[in-house]
Amino acid sequence: MRPTSRIPLHRADTGAFLLADALGAAGLTVVEDVDGVYTTDPNGADGKKAELLKETSFAELAKLKRTMPFDPRCWK
Repeated sequence: MRPTSRIPLHRADTGAFLLADALGAAGLTVVEDVDGVYTTDPNGADGKKAELLKETSFAELAKLKRTMPFDPRCWK
């Protein structure tokens, strides 16, 4: 698959989820060292437009049509 952005569509989060599922894990915790959740990727092409979200909800994150902090495939 050819990536459409800096983070490919099938990200490491998806791989960790699929591996945990294949192993029959009861849960999965993904921990990353980041400043927080941004409106867009601060290291990407639109990095200068990125705004740190001090407070947000799942519903607000789901409205964003950009790279998400969590892989949408894990929500369904």
